[in-house]
This record gives sequence, structure tokens and C-alpha cells, in this order.
Amino acid sequence: MFYGVAYYPEHWDESQWENDAQNIVDAGMDVVRIAEFAWTKMEPRAGQFDFDWLDKAIDILGNAGLNVILCTPTATPPSWLIQQYPDILPQNADGIVMKNGVRKFYCHSNQTYREYSARITLAMAERYGNNPHVVGWQIDNELGDHDTIRCYCPRCRQGFIKWCENKFGTIDNLNDAWGTVFWNQTYSTWDEIDLPYPRREIGLNPGHLLDYYRFASDMVIEFAEAQVDILRDHIAKSQWITTNIIPTYWEIDFHKLGKILDFVSWDCYAIIDATSPVRQPDVGPSPPVEFPPRSSMISLVQDIMRSVSEKPFMVMETAGQDRLVSYHTLAHGGQGVNFFRWKGVRFGAEQRRGGYEYHSIFSPRFHESQQLSKELHQLDKSMIDAPYQGQVGIFYSIEMGWAYDIHYVYPRSRWIDAVGYWRLLEEYYSAFWQQNISVEPVTIAHDWSQLPVMIIPCLYLTTPELNEKLAGYVANGGTLIVGPASGTKDNRNAFIDELPPSGKLKEVFGCELIGTGSFGYFDVQAQVTMKADAPFAEGETFSCKMESTDKIGFFSATRPAEILRPTTATVLAHYEDGQVACTSNLFGKGQAIYIGFSPDDDFMTALIRWLQGEKKLQPLMNTPDGVEVTARGDALFIINHQFVPVTIHFNNPCFDLVNHRQLQGDVQLDAQSALVIREQVNESD
Repeated sequence: MFYGVAYYPEHWDESQWENDAQNIVDAGMDVVRIAEFAWTKMEPRAGQFDFDWLDKAIDILGNAGLNVILCTPTATPPSWLIQQYPDILPQNADGIVMKNGVRKFYCHSNQTYREYSARITLAMAERYGNNPHVVGWQIDNELGDHDTIRCYCPRCRQGFIKWCENKFGTIDNLNDAWGTVFWNQTYSTWDEIDLPYPRREIGLNPGHLLDYYRFASDMVIEFAEAQVDILRDHIAKSQWITTNIIPTYWEIDFHKLGKILDFVSWDCYAIIDATSPVRQPDVGPSPPVEFPPRSSMISLVQDIMRSVSEKPFMVMETAGQDRLVSYHTLAHGGQGVNFFRWKGVRFGAEQRRGGYEYHSIFSPRFHESQQLSKELHQLDKSMIDAPYQGQVGIFYSIEMGWAYDIHYVYPRSRWIDAVGYWRLLEEYYSAFWQQNISVEPVTIAHDWSQLPVMIIPCLYLTTPELNEKLAGYVANGGTLIVGPASGTKDNRNAFIDELPPSGKLKEVFGCELIGTGSFGYFDVQAQVTMKADAPFAEGETFSCKMESTDKIGFFSATRPAEILRPTTATVLAHYEDGQVACTSNLFGKGQAIYIGFSPDDDFMTALIRWLQGEKKLQPLMNTPDGVEVTARGDALFIINHQFVPVTIHFNNPCFDLVNHRQLQGDVQLDAQSALVIREQVNESD
């Protein structure tokens, strides 16, 4: 496994490098990541390269026994490049050009910047592609940081027009796909197309907007792929290629990005990520509601990162909670962690960020690292390499999330809060997470055959291909559960012609929506009551979750809720007015459940309890709140996310693989810590 740290030799006098390298080794590290912000140091003037300092740094680190992750430095363009080509700077929707002085101040679609990025990448690849100390490469740094994915500069407009030409072929096809006949938006030539500037509170064409999101994501991936291609042609096969994703910057299609990499990495700042709302799309007011710590969100992201490439991933940056993040990453299928940063920097914008060493004094993180490194490196490699096996699938799609939030959030809310797509995924995921039932995020490309239950919080965009695969899953014995607004739109972000759900899904679910002119919206206190003969929670009443960032009204953000009309399905629940809220339908060997509302926690608990009996879903362990359990092979990882110690009870004897001790009965687990155990089997059984 990888266990390392970010180091910036360019921040320190060369006389300190050897001592720093030895201190990193003494802390138990075996990997360092360098050079992601060092472009000018490598190319002080256009075409004049100076790698002598980097040669020396890599040699010192390597000779100390450290492997090097080398980064392409394109996250921060040199000042000389900005001065010569100011048009590489990105522009927001209000026409404001982002200046240098921070980072990520470039447009991904700008051809000039791509050419200079390719040149520095090539120079580095030719020099270090066979360096024995370099184990792998990181492309750029945190692609999309500082709101730079969706650029509105003139070059992006021209790039978007070309992208549309390639996709649609003719202007008539584009007009048809976007429904431009509405509000007289019909285009006669390609040059008439503009970017969807969010200049008004309403009015943007959903098809136009979704395709712009696709284009912006594609530009980032093209930018990264150009560097990957150069590296592939010049580096040793033993050197791998990755990049460090920030998952809450989900304007990038992570699956497309993952296809060009050897594996994905992500930057896990658990305290920040678990206590903050999913990132706001634009600068706006403070969130209108309080957000409690959500450890399940970090688990969901870890699982999504694993699903992106269907292979082990890596945490490339994390700071604080080192023990928790390390064990949590391994618990969810990761292959290592890289911490931020080695020495607290004396200058610049991150003077307060991280550090194992300050003013030549080791911080508590240094001493913790020594112990943590010993623990992690003694773990059985076969256990770390063992696959993570989920019991329940949760289907998701980046594009579906874009489309969902276009309709239900943007621009009605400046915050992607309780009504946004990612929050929706998290709520369903968390219900199983709290029961220690493992969840596997999946897409249409994954194999679902080993998953007895599939959850789709919202199947907002669908295609005949996806509908057929879902039908096959249910027909072969799977249990499919979807939430409201499913099967309602096609891949163009347009509502389907027929009464939803679309195509084959109508047969699978045995119901359709009542055509009232729009989807139903109910009062925030709306209740649903299970039928007396329902298979679970008979006769119980639950609440619809309808949170909004504002009062319910025409322009407010809220959750969808639907009235269902069963054809072959059995009714499970009604709204207060007697209308159908939830149905279940037998289809082939399986069943499909349509939930027409956003369920509360009590409903999900009752549903999961029923699924455990029906589908033999097995919680890995019963643990206190905030303590999760996952399995890697025959080992169990027990993670305490709480900030206080907890007591874990073991009914059967087991062996502590970290502390090498027998466990049974009540055992205390420290705050923000972990146990790795293997249950002991009585050979006479």
C-alpha cells in the first residue's frame, strides 16, 4: 500500500532537503508527492527549462528510500504565460475574468494553454519517464477547483458550437433535441448558438444547459487526456497515472475521467466534507439550514471512487484525522493514503494548513504517523487486496444528477442542499450505512447480477437500453426500488411523450403517474400511511420529506412527489387524501417497488428490516451510532467516526489484527479510530 505525504522542496533551501527526506522516512512514510505547483521553477521563461533542482530533489528523496509521485504543474500557469497570452484566463457567466494570484486560473478548452501544458508535460516525461525513484504521476491538481470547469469565455463559446456540430450534425437536429421552438429560440445557423449564461432566475433551456454541462466536463477530460497520452508514450510501464479528484466538484463526469487513468485518487478532507453541505454551485448566501456531521457522505464518496474505475483507489490528500481516514480508506477498497503536507509553509495562502513539522519541531502528527505506519504496513496484503463486496446496489449517474438539479434546484436555490441529487443519494445510502449493510454504487456499465437489491433514488434520465437492463435485472430475481420522478425524461433532458414511467419501466413497475398537467407537490407536512396488509410497517404512518430552501411556491426548490395509478402493481401506501403513494409489482422472478415520495428515516428503517428478511441482507455487526463496519475478504474494519470513545460488543471470539490480541465481550474503541478483526472459527464446528 501507499503511505506518504506531500512535500515541496521548492519552498525550502536545498540544505534542508536531505534532513527533510530522512525525517519523512523516520515518520514511516514511503511515498512523497511533489511539483504540482512548480511550473515556473521548471520553466522560468518560455522554452527555457531548468530541471537541475528537481533532479537533485528526486535523487535525495529516492536515495533516502522514498518513492516519488511526480505531478504535472498545470494547475498554476506561470506569470510569463499569462502576460503573453491573457486569453487563457477563465471567465465567469457575468463576464468577469479570473486573474492570476490564486490557482486554477486557466480555461481548459484554450488551445494555447493546452499547447504549453503539453510542452511542459513532454519535457518532464522525457526526463523522468524512466527514473527509478518515480513510481507514478498525478495529472494537474484538483481539476475543477475554484469554479473553473464551466467557463464562459469567447473560446468556450466557439468550442461549444463545434461540440454541438459534432454531436448533432445538423442545426435541425439540435433544434429538435433542445425543443428550441419554445420561446422562439430556434437557431438558423451554428453561429447563433450562445452559452447558457445564468443571467436570470428562470428561463434557461434544460436541454441547452445539460449539453453545456457535458461540453464543459468533456473539455476538462480532453485537457487531462492530452497529458496522459504524452506520458503513456514516454514513461515506463511500471509508472502509473492518476489525478486527485474533489468529488463535491461533481461538474466533471468522473467515469469518463477514470477511463483514461490507471486508477483514480481523491482529496479527502473529512472534517470539511462531513460537516459541510455539498458544494454550492455559485457564490451565494450562507446555507439556510444547519448541516450536522455526515460521516456516511465520506463513506459514499469512498465507494463512488472505487466504482469509478472498478479497482482500488487512493486518497491523495488528507489533513487531520489521519488514523480515521487511513483505516476508512482501506475499509472501502482503497490502496493507500497520502497526507498533506510535510512542513507547515512560512508564506502564501496556506500558512495554516497541515504539517508534520513546524519551525524544526515535530508536531503530534509526526509521532502518530510512526505508530500508524507500523500498524498499516503489518496488515496482511491479501486482506488489503481483497475485493469490497456490496450487498445492495445504489444506481447513480453524473449526467442524471446534472439534469435533476437543473430542474429541482437550479436556479431556484443557490445551495445544493436537502433537495439536490447528491444529497438524495446520500440519504438512501446512509439508511443502509447505519445498519452496516454494505452498498455498492453502480452505473449501467457495471454487473448487477450479484446484487439482490438495487436502489435508485431517482431515475431521472433514462434510455431504452437502461430500461431493458433494469427489466432484465428484475426478471432474473432482483428487487428494484426507485424514488419519485423516475423514468420521466430522456437523455436530451426532455420529458417523454407518454405518461411516465417510460417504455419497459411501465411494465416492470406495473403503474403509471396520474396525468395532472405536472408532477404533484404536497404540503411539507404531507403524510403517507401503509396499507393494513402491506408486507412491512402495516398500518404505520410516515412523513414525506419535502424540505425546501424557501417557502413552497413557483420558484422555490422542493422535492418531487407523485400520485401513482397501479395497473398490475399492488398498492403499499396512500397519501392523506387517499391517492396512491407507493406500489409493488411482481415481474418475472423479482419485484419492483415505486416510492412516489421522499421517505423519512422511519420508513427506510422499516423497508430495510423487511428487505433483510426477504433478501437475506445481513448487517455485518450491530454497532453504536456513528460506528460503521465493512468487510475486506474475511477481515472486518470497524470505524468509529464519533469524537468520543465507544464500546463495541463481540458475541464471538475474534482476533485484533492491529494490536494482536484476542477480543470478546465489551471492548472500548477510541474516538476517531478503528479496529481490524478476524472472527475466529471453532474448528470443531
